[in-house]
Amino acid sequence: MEEKRKEFESIPTSKVQRAMKVLGVGAKVGGNYMAHYTKSIVGAQGTKDDLNRKNAEAVIGTLGEMKGTALKMAQMLSMDEFTLPEQYQKAFSQAQHNAPPLSFPLVQKTFRSQFGKDANELFDQFSKNAIHAASIGQVHRAEKDGLKLAVKVQYPGVADSIESDIRLMKPIAQRIMNVAPKEIEFYIEEVQKTLVEETDYLHELKMGELLYEKCAPVPNLIIPKYYPELTRSRILTMEYIEGETLSEWLALSPSKEARQKVAQTIWDTFLFQIQELKMVHADPHPGNFIITEKNQVCLIDFGCVKTIEQEFFDNFFPLLKLEVLNNKELFLDKLYLLNYLTEKDTPEEIAYLYDTLKQSMQLIAEPFQHDEFNFASSDYIKGLYGQGEELAKEMRKRQINSARGPREGIYLLRTFYGLYMILAKLGETVKLNYSIV
Repeated sequence: MEEKRKEFESIPTSKVQRAMKVLGVGAKVGGNYMAHYTKSIVGAQGTKDDLNRKNAEAVIGTLGEMKGTALKMAQMLSMDEFTLPEQYQKAFSQAQHNAPPLSFPLVQKTFRSQFGKDANELFDQFSKNAIHAASIGQVHRAEKDGLKLAVKVQYPGVADSIESDIRLMKPIAQRIMNVAPKEIEFYIEEVQKTLVEETDYLHELKMGELLYEKCAPVPNLIIPKYYPELTRSRILTMEYIEGETLSEWLALSPSKEARQKVAQTIWDTFLFQIQELKMVHADPHPGNFIITEKNQVCLIDFGCVKTIEQEFFDNFFPLLKLEVLNNKELFLDKLYLLNYLTEKDTPEEIAYLYDTLKQSMQLIAEPFQHDEFNFASSDYIKGLYGQGEELAKEMRKRQINSARGPREGIYLLRTFYGLYMILAKLGETVKLNYSIV
């Protein structure tokens, strides 16, 4: 018999309840540190990895109960392996796919608040069990007038707790990222803006409908149709696309031809958005790609779609051109314009950051220097992710804070790293059908 997944019957929604949760996990983490260092005095010390693992489990357990902004911030940090110890990165990353769902009575409560009626009054059929649960909402299958639908239901209180959750999570993020309080504000503002957008399903509806229309020229790509009449700010209804998530599909050992077709579609999709639309779906993880029986790629979840302003486009993308990468004066000028370098930096810091940022940009730029490219090249992947880990360690060692670069760069760089990781997993050569440099 299939084991029933754990479901939450309630979520702490008040500021006091959520603050108590964070204080509670803070006390537990503090207790783990005390136990760790007490043991070290008597010679029974466990490893630092053991300590990080215990603390990561404690943090993610509490955030899983809180859901919403607190859990979403942990997931965002998990995308950036430059800032997190490995044990935190793994635990936070798993939270993207293993969030326990809400019980059905809480789902019905959301429907009544949004539509004034229960789900089964609105749809001909509606699944009581969620088919997917994440940080901000969960997805149910439904049918209406013969249409197969996917319905995303937001967790109660998520949108109302963004500001207070961010205030609670800021010290944790600050400590993990190793930056000064003033510097963390730089990132927090962008995170808060994005979370406000992600919790507004009417915004996601607008982005989904826009990309449904604008991305039509991309071969083999599907974007589901959205249904405004069945959508509210906390409930989103779209076409249900049969298929497997990318990770599930890869586990089925698809053929080389199938993997190549999927890889090319994903590569084309993101470059088309950047080049033609000056927009990008900034959350490329395997759960946001559904692969159909015909190996078509369905892109979902448009809560984090970023517009690329022309000024940023004109300053950032030249960093990926060989004539800029190989010209120290031009490259340094762009780094100052984009705030990767500041007037406060010492000559030693400038020299170090110039070398490391050039290496990073060269790795990101490498696929654009070839008509065809395979991201699974062992040397390339080792360089891409190995350098990130070494860069983080070295910046901490030198006490150089990591809050650098433009706000737009926060999501764009993570988009590239997430996209490259996915293409590396697919392991097939792709053609450069759209050039953004």
